[in-house]
Amino acid sequence: MNNQKFIPQTLNFYLDIINIKEDYENAVVVKEYPYSANNIIENLGPKTRRFDVSCQFNNYLNTENSGWSTSGSIGFPSFDNLDSFINEFKKNQNSAFFVHPDYGELKGKISKISVTRDDTQEYAAVTFDFIEQVTSSKIRPLYNVKYKGAAAFSATNDATVGKMSETLRTTTYPIGWAANANTNINTLDAWLADVTNPATSIVNSITYANTVPGQYIKAINKVVDRIIKNNVEVRNIPAQYINNIILGVRSLKAQFTGIDAQYVHIMGASRVAYETGVVYDDDENKALTIEKKAQTPSFDANGKFIGTKSFEVAMSINELESTAYDVRALIDEAIQLDRDNRDLLNIARDLQEFINETKLNRQSIETKENVPFQSMHTWVTTNGLSYQAAETILKLNPEIKNPTFIDGELKILV
Repeated sequence: MNNQKFIPQTLNFYLDIINIKEDYENAVVVKEYPYSANNIIENLGPKTRRFDVSCQFNNYLNTENSGWSTSGSIGFPSFDNLDSFINEFKKNQNSAFFVHPDYGELKGKISKISVTRDDTQEYAAVTFDFIEQVTSSKIRPLYNVKYKGAAAFSATNDATVGKMSETLRTTTYPIGWAANANTNINTLDAWLADVTNPATSIVNSITYANTVPGQYIKAINKVVDRIIKNNVEVRNIPAQYINNIILGVRSLKAQFTGIDAQYVHIMGASRVAYETGVVYDDDENKALTIEKKAQTPSFDANGKFIGTKSFEVAMSINELESTAYDVRALIDEAIQLDRDNRDLLNIARDLQEFINETKLNRQSIETKENVPFQSMHTWVTTNGLSYQAAETILKLNPEIKNPTFIDGELKILV
């Protein structure tokens, strides 16, 4: 299971999957005639996809196979979590989601849960039916992952400060806790002696309480902000940029232990989620610009060359999926540390939903058949496209070795 792309989960629980059965079915109508073996069969198209998922809740887990996150800190639910899982199903009457190990997050509903339990062995086999919800639309949705990420970062900041304050209030040794926090604050501030946060930084959009917890979180956020700024030079290579800041957060976390490392991870994951939303938002704008330019003719009605500027480069679907997986792994580990943080859970789902919608709406490929023998640039201009569209077409048709001469089939973006 360690080679899976996504960590299976539903109802806010990770799943120790036994197997997954998928049902693909067409809606078929059979019209029969009395006193005759003749009939008419009409296929009305595909029916809703269903998943029959089998998983286990076991108090004797194999610790070598406890999850698929980068750090290995994500574990499967135990037998003791079974009742909580069932109660979550009973409470969740609205649309649910299921993270498939290969397909990623799917929207839908769980129609039924079946449980076979053995209390003596502290083991339960659970099967649930998940019905996928699919809504088709030709209109590209308005994405707000950047703004949702900012809201999640702010909410996580407040929630973490609140938890710190509660810990300080209830600890039996508050002076020692505060002293340790102040030591960490001084350590963090020492790394930032020469750093000035720009006015546009999201860190400066938050008002930090003048308390030890407030200043502690502020110090963590300032260091994470430094990690972001140190990688601004690779901002134009989005996949590398996201990977670098994830590694930076993990490296910062490694400098601390215990609850302090958890605080760094939670705030770092929240900031990475926000930065990823910004990257995806910018990338979507690039993709829309590319589509617009590809549809802009290179010549006007009088035959005068008007041309267009060179294309910007948008992230590929593989790059989007890869970065989303790495970011979700970081967020999933943060959720394990703070299971009450619904804002992090929601932004992880929003980022995955962006990927799913992008796969449906971006780079729809159409095959043009019987393209007559001609040059690539002749074909694009006679079909009302720009010269620059030839660059994209060549990427979609790697079998074309010499674009001066093309014929036969040609894949294009529509």
